[in-house]
Amino acid sequence: ALVGAYSDNIGGNTSQGSSYIFYSSANETASTVVNTTLDVVNATDNLISLREAITYANTLGGTNQTITFSPTLTGSGNVTIVLSNAVGYGPLTVNITPNLTIQGPASGNSISVSGNGVIGIFSINSNTAISNLTLTNANGSGLVAGGAIYSNNILRLDNVTVNNATAATGWAIYQDGGTANFNNIVLGNSLYM
Repeated sequence: ALVGAYSDNIGGNTSQGSSYIFYSSANETASTVVNTTLDVVNATDNLISLREAITYANTLGGTNQTITFSPTLTGSGNVTIVLSNAVGYGPLTVNITPNLTIQGPASGNSISVSGNGVIGIFSINSNTAISNLTLTNANGSGLVAGGAIYSNNILRLDNVTVNNATAATGWAIYQDGGTANFNNIVLGNSLYM
């Protein structure tokens, strides 16, 4: 985060002046409360992306973890988190033990997570519950199988909408072992297997 800037004038000649930009080197506090729609990983920007919250929850282990979204994120309307397919990014990977809940807002404005038509959204390797989210524009790239979700453990979806999800193997949601429990799921232009 930019803190300030300074410019000096050496020898009275502004063409020889130097400019300095100071950046804060303080690390942000890790959190499981998402406060940005950006898909970023940056320890000094004071933003907590969904990717960062999942990564942090994966490191905690030992207890049940819940990821929520700051009310300020949806304060002015529905929002979409568009995942990056840049090197080191791709689908969101859940490896937490024993389990993780990703809980969107129960009322008011909604949150969508988009694969931007180029990647899958969740690769789930542990007991995971997802509620009150829309998963959209996923094509399964980066997943073992499935368009929006690949799960090889216990998966629970409550009030989740999956739109425009396709995959080369499996359909929108691919459950590979474990159990799947779905409550109030809407599949739009997507297939479930």
